[in-house]
Amino acid sequence: VEDTLLEEVRRHPGIAEAEAGDIVLAREKVGEDWIPLLLFVVDDFQAMRLNTFAHQSGAWPPPDGTMLIERSAVQMLQAGEGDTVMVKTPNGRPRAVAVTGLVHDPGLAPAWQEREGYGYITRATLAQLGEPPMLGELRVTVSERPFDLKAIEATTAELAQWLTARGHPVLQVRVPPPGRHPHQNQMMGVLFLMLAFSAMALVL
Repeated sequence: VEDTLLEEVRRHPGIAEAEAGDIVLAREKVGEDWIPLLLFVVDDFQAMRLNTFAHQSGAWPPPDGTMLIERSAVQMLQAGEGDTVMVKTPNGRPRAVAVTGLVHDPGLAPAWQEREGYGYITRATLAQLGEPPMLGELRVTVSERPFDLKAIEATTAELAQWLTARGHPVLQVRVPPPGRHPHQNQMMGVLFLMLAFSAMALVL
């Protein structure tokens, strides 16, 4: 996803904003085990438009060859700011990566719930880890009815056809539940149980 394509998508009817990114499923060594580590590749930490997250401490942006981690992943990764971890990507060899800061990403479920870590790196760091320094994910928001799932699906389906016709084949379209946290259903279930037990306790 190059800059020229991004500008074209931003001008496309029905699209409010567009941004390039990528997510690499890597692994990090914790003790004798390797645990899942989602690496979010950010093209420009200073100009994020979508899927934004807040800087909490340490370097911003992370120097090449280092990474930031989500604050909820500190316990899972058993590493924090100033530590060095061993990271392996699908096509690369294990490499020591310094953790230079912490962030808070409110759009993610806590790492201890997902049982995986979250890291944030630059494209240059991705290349050092043995992966092509390319961004293959196009993220968009729609300009009309942004919380209507069917409207979003219709707009993104049309955009996917337009991209394919222009020589950019779309392998997958994912539409997260609009306006909802990844674990909102689980939390609502827990709240319902608490309310039910409270009502039963009141009756008793």
